[in-house]
Amino acid sequence: MYHRQCHQRQHNHLNHSLKLWNINTGKLINILAGHRSHVCAIAFSPDGQHLASGSADGTVKLWDLNTGQEIYIFG
Repeated sequence: MYHRQCHQRQHNHLNHSLKLWNINTGKLINILAGHRSHVCAIAFSPDGQHLASGSADGTVKLWDLNTGQEIYIFG
């Protein structure tokens, strides 16, 4: 998934983490890890500062994209 404002691309990795890439440079920005199963859905906030990820483990995690830290877990 691509976010047009922050020029990031997300990749759902096999170890249940999300990898964020800078599409202009091709460099890895961050790895968001914490789900216990594969990630089924993601959504960027309109300002590109946060990402929500939904997993088959029954949780939705809210992430701060500036720090790569998990902010909240739903479920």
